[in-house]
Amino acid sequence: MFFRVIVKRLAQAVPVFLGISILVFFMLSYIPGNAADILALEGGGSVSGEELQKLREQLGINDPVWQQYWRFFTKAVRGDLGRSIRTNQPVTKMLMENLPSTIQLAATSMVLAVIIGLTLGIIAGIKHGTWIDSGSMVVALLGWSMPQFWLGLVLMLVFSIKLKVLPITGGTEWQRLILPALTLALGFAGIIARLVRTEILEELRKEYVRTARSKGLKESAVLIIHVLRNSMISVVTIIGLQFGRMLGGAVIVESVFARQGVGRMAIDALIDRDMPVVQGAVLFLALVFLLSNLLVDITYSLLDPRIRIQSE
Repeated sequence: MFFRVIVKRLAQAVPVFLGISILVFFMLSYIPGNAADILALEGGGSVSGEELQKLREQLGINDPVWQQYWRFFTKAVRGDLGRSIRTNQPVTKMLMENLPSTIQLAATSMVLAVIIGLTLGIIAGIKHGTWIDSGSMVVALLGWSMPQFWLGLVLMLVFSIKLKVLPITGGTEWQRLILPALTLALGFAGIIARLVRTEILEELRKEYVRTARSKGLKESAVLIIHVLRNSMISVVTIIGLQFGRMLGGAVIVESVFARQGVGRMAIDALIDRDMPVVQGAVLFLALVFLLSNLLVDITYSLLDPRIRIQSE
């Protein structure tokens, strides 16, 4: 039964992925400039009109857009995302070289966001109506409201320039990771904190909590065994969705901190009009987002069997 749920979710993801690939390809295909024009400019503009036309034919630029898309999609499903116009390297290879850095940033940021968000949310929920609750929500609101590019600059100003405790460049790999990860984490920590607080307050009003207390259970046991467990379903959802969004947020953070990764690679390629790299990066990030949603659905089913039964 559980296997059928996974197969059903995968089947639902296929048309979504197909739609994303169509949207990405057609949007980027209408951006001014193409591979032939860029290669001609790199040659010093000395390419004749006949040579430029021949180059367009070789690259398939003169083909109808739907033919170009079909060629791109059939190669993409086999793992071939084309070659970079600038470097002539396979886009798949470039993604694999930059992916570990982005995954490291997103994973570290997620851990920090969960720790900070859960801590603030639980404290605010338990201390509802006190100054601790208000203070925790102010911190969460500030984290969510500040733009990531601005927050990154503020953190660099405070911790690198004023306090000189963390380097912008140099230092160990983990020292260089802290500020980008914290920049990416604080906004999502605010979302998690507000959700956890809301869920805890809602659960605390339910009958089963009063029943558990009337049976003599300690308050800590009521919170951990009953309240927190039942609050986690919504929290798991937002965490799974935020991981996909974190990969998107890494585009900004990697650019601010000049950090190697898929996001910075995509931005540099977009500036250079290196469309095969941009298409490959965006399509890959979309695939990761879909897979993270699939893991959320699976975790849902594990936490609450009623959801698994409804899905079947």
